This record gives sequence, structure tokens and C-alpha cells, in this order.
Amino acid sequence: MKKFEFIFLFAAFLLAQITLAQPVVHNYGSPGSDDYASIVKYPTGGFIVVGTTGGELGSQTDVYLSKLNFSLDCEWTFNIGGMGIERGNDVVVSDDGSIYFCGMAMSNSALGYKNLVGKVDQYGNLLWSQEFGEGVWNEARNIVIDGSGNIVVSTNSFFPNGEELVVVYSLSENGDLSTPIIIETSGANTNMGLEYYNGDLYVLNNHEEVENDHYSVRRINSEGVTIQTYEVGGVIAYDLEVSNNGILVVGEFLNGVLRNPYTCAFNFDGTVAKEVFAVIEFNIWYKAVSSNSEGYTLAGETTDFGWGQQDWLLHRADNLGQYVGGITVGTNKFEVCKDLLVVNDSVYLVGSSNGFQLNNQQQATVYLNETITLPIIDPSVVNNDCFYIGTSELIATENMTFNTIGNNIFQSSIPVNFLKAEVFAIDGKLIFSHKGSNTFEVQGAPGIYFLTFQSEKYSGVQKIIIR
Repeated sequence: MKKFEFIFLFAAFLLAQITLAQPVVHNYGSPGSDDYASIVKYPTGGFIVVGTTGGELGSQTDVYLSKLNFSLDCEWTFNIGGMGIERGNDVVVSDDGSIYFCGMAMSNSALGYKNLVGKVDQYGNLLWSQEFGEGVWNEARNIVIDGSGNIVVSTNSFFPNGEELVVVYSLSENGDLSTPIIIETSGANTNMGLEYYNGDLYVLNNHEEVENDHYSVRRINSEGVTIQTYEVGGVIAYDLEVSNNGILVVGEFLNGVLRNPYTCAFNFDGTVAKEVFAVIEFNIWYKAVSSNSEGYTLAGETTDFGWGQQDWLLHRADNLGQYVGGITVGTNKFEVCKDLLVVNDSVYLVGSSNGFQLNNQQQATVYLNETITLPIIDPSVVNNDCFYIGTSELIATENMTFNTIGNNIFQSSIPVNFLKAEVFAIDGKLIFSHKGSNTFEVQGAPGIYFLTFQSEKYSGVQKIIIR
């Protein structure tokens, strides 16, 4: 009898393991088009994910921030943004549970796109946000916390002369903004990754895409000085992972007209430990990488099932980024991979899909595979209730305004450094520009105008009257 009970319990255990191993796709979002772009563990359990939602009525897009429990059920979710365009790209959590996200915002078309960084508490309440940038179009793409507790973001700034530069900023936990460090000073550049490891930052950038594809990894010390550069030509990179194994870069290279997977493992001295080009007669490319117990997990996308279809891809690799096995998973419709997190060999891939949809739009998704190996099993589908619940307006730590102290002379209510002010007519024409002091005189025909301002800590728009 005891032997029978043991066999029964053992069979039940195996059945539970099989059930546990079943891949699952969790859907989240609104009636609009949504995605998740980044996922991190939360210190007290569960996960924080950030992305973009198009579901808020009266708005174009908002930052979409959610707290998920260990089972990926939604604990809370908020839209963060105004009536313009906001997008969430990356998220990081400090040891005390504070949540920091980055992305881009266009609250006023006269200002263009600005880098967006914000801080949120454990309940999803927005504590502060900052909009800033050096160019006419800016986007904060990646965010980390350094050894001193500062929040570091790597951004892109596009200038009217056609140059797109990579700029790094540091912010305190209260949102105080540092002087920018321009990492790429000329040409066309795109920031793709940012990691903090053993006191140094590692910044991954693509250069001159399409015409002269190449990428670099810049190793930057605590003073913001580049102390090492790793560079490879003929490849587009999408993500990097820095660990005890070294530096692994993943991306794609062109095999004729086809996109094929690429990995490169660097030693910390800058030498190439292993560079792998996979020549395949269909499209497949890597978008994200995360460490696991035996090396790395690689995630990406493939169109090998037919024209107009795109599935997720999951591969395991050794310590040199060499392929050792994996799967293609999806609906044969359109899946997008944005980020990857591996916890005890369980894979959490975030992005979007219109194959597991709650509607006809792209849904924000988390794909979970809990097995050490990656079996070819169709995933089951779970619809979660992580829908938007309304707009939370972007806020600043303190409002700054400009007061008139004379005939068309304006002065900031708070003394600041690095002040930049511009005045636009109601038709959007720039009539005045000022940099430097906190007091300035505006010359123009009498009427109503819009004053835009930006400093190391404050930015905004204010209506003014010229008499």
C-alpha cells in the first residue's frame, strides 16, 4: 500500500512539474495598441514592467507602468503622461523599492521630444519627473543605478545638422540633474544598451546604420571618462550583458538581404573571446540577452514562418555566446521582443503580440518559460487585468515660473544654472532665444506668447504677455 502511495505521489509530482513547465503568455493592455519594453525584479517580490500604451482616451500615447506579482498577476498599473506623446523605454528599481523609469515625452510640439525620467513609489505614485535634452529631438533609452545610488540614463539627441549624438546624464534620487556627458560627439549614432558593472558604465552604441554599419561598447569610469572602447564593423547591435564572464553583445548581420543572428564575447581587456555569425537562409536576429546558470539566454525575432509573420525566438548559449539550443515560439502572426529577464533559469520575455490578443491591436505581453531546457511547446494563454486606470500628469519636484520685473523684463522664480529660454508666437514661430542669466528682456510686438524654459532641473511652458 505504501509502495502504491509513493508511486501515486511521484506521478502527481511529475504531472505538477509538467504543468509548471508549460510556457505561458500573459496579456496586458488597453483597447489601444500597447507594449512592454523592460522588466526587472522587485526587491520584495514580483516584477516591474514599463512600456507604452495607446489606450488612454484623449491622449496619443502614455508611459505604461505595471507592478506584477510572482505569478504575473497585476497588482497595480498606471499611465504616466499628459495629452501628448510619451513612451516608456526602460526601468530600474533601487534596493529601497523606489522605481525609476525613462523614455521620451512631447508635451508641446514647439519643444520637440524630450528625455523623460521619473520616480515612482511602491504603490505607483509618481514622485517626480524630469524632461530635458540637448537637441531638437531627444529620447532616454536606457537607465541604471550606479554604486553611489545615482540614476544614470543614456540618451539620444538629434540636431538640425543631421547629427544624432549619444548623451549620458546622472540624476540624484531627488531628480537633480548633472551636466551632460556627450559620449558620441559627431555622426549618426543610436544608443542600444547601458550596463553598470564593478564601478564602470558600459554604453553600447550603433554607428552610421545602413551605410557603414558598426557598433562600439564604451567603458566609462566614475568621472565620465572613456577608458576603453570595443568596436566591431559590419554589424548592428541590440543589447549587451556584462557579467563575470565578460561582455556579450547580441544583434544581427546581413547575409545578403537576410538578417541573421550575431553574438560577440569580449574579454575585459578589450580582446574578442568569440565572435559568431550564423548564416541562415531566412530572417532571424537577436534583440536581448540575459545571464543564466550555464551562460546566456538570447531572445529575438524570426520571420521564418512566412511573409508578414514574426515570432519570438529563444536560444541558450554558452559563456562565449555560442548557440547550444533553443526554440521558436509564437502565433505565426506578429510578436515583438523588447527585453529579457532570466531568474533561476526561468525566462521572462517582454514585448507585444497581436496573436494572443484581447482585441485586434498589439497587446503588451510577458512570455514565461520555467524550464532549464527550452521545449517546443505551444504556450497557453492567460489574460490579466492590467488595464490602464487613468492618466497621472507628469510633475516636477518644484514649479518654476517667470515673473515680470519691468517692461518686458522676465526673471525666474528660482535661481538656476544653465538656463535656456525661448519665446514662441502663437503660430509657433520662434521670436526670441536666451541662455545664461535668470533675468532677460524680450523684444517683440505686443501680444500673447509662449515662453519655454529648461535648466539642469526644471523645464516647462508658460504663457506671457509682451506689452
